[in-house]
Amino acid sequence: MRGGLRRAGWLWSTLAVAVSCVLEVRGAESSEETDSDRYAWIHAVGNGGVLLKSSDAGRIWAVENIGTVSDLMDVSFVDARVGVVVGANSSIYHTNNGGLKWESYNPMAEDFLVTFYGVYINGSPGPIHIVGEKGLFLKTEDGEDWSVSGISCDAQDNCEVNTGITKAQWDLSTAQNLYSVRFKDSINGLVVGDNAIVLVTSDGGESFSLRKPVDVASPALFALAMDDLGNLAVTGERGVVFHVTPTTTDASDAVAFEWKGCSKDGGCTLAVPSTLTDLGRTSNDLLTCSLIEDTIIVGGVGGYIAKHIEGKWETLQQIE
Repeated sequence: MRGGLRRAGWLWSTLAVAVSCVLEVRGAESSEETDSDRYAWIHAVGNGGVLLKSSDAGRIWAVENIGTVSDLMDVSFVDARVGVVVGANSSIYHTNNGGLKWESYNPMAEDFLVTFYGVYINGSPGPIHIVGEKGLFLKTEDGEDWSVSGISCDAQDNCEVNTGITKAQWDLSTAQNLYSVRFKDSINGLVVGDNAIVLVTSDGGESFSLRKPVDVASPALFALAMDDLGNLAVTGERGVVFHVTPTTTDASDAVAFEWKGCSKDGGCTLAVPSTLTDLGRTSNDLLTCSLIEDTIIVGGVGGYIAKHIEGKWETLQQIE
């Protein structure tokens, strides 16, 4: 499970999110930003409420006080000013000034303490989408009114969204943990989690359909990264990597996502569903990924970092 992997070391928890954010933070303080500026702003989170910030692409880091000692699991910024952090003990914090001040959101009941694993903010002040333990899915347009739901899928792969889920209902739930979420626009999104679960929505999270991109074996999928065009990279347990391309038709606003598996030694061209043997880039679990243009960067347990470009993999770091 992702929480256990992240607790294996504070340093890796910080590094994992830093690698993710360096290619995903959008915008900068000035409207006169250049392409070289836009990825300079990085926020990284880790265990014990650690939050780090860099404004120069990671050369210099400053520690920020977010006001919690809870483990922080994910961070998402829509630009250099507006961002959200989530983590254990139902932690949700937001900033409107680049992290100079953080304030908490409290959509959960006081005794409803859970771990949120993933967050994505797609505008200011929203929408914000959050996923977590046992199928939890939260969304808000403005940070004031929240929808708290539980997503569960049965043996026939039919998925149900239980809006307004209570703690008593959630305690009894056997739903899979959900680890990461991305929305291409206000209605089309993807959520990934345990047992290779992929949830697809084309109505803003009101309903979801289920697909599994891996044959037989069911590795957890830990991370989603999305570029400016809505293309995605997905990474997970035992080194699996996917490249996902959105496609649309003139007749509908709904987006179909075309999946390709990234092979051990070649490009991202494998038909999906793929076998774990074909997909396993490394035995390391890959906890984070980034995607910009045609380059995928992945990071995982043991300090493993690699990049995929022009159909080839290059290992950047491996700590034995």
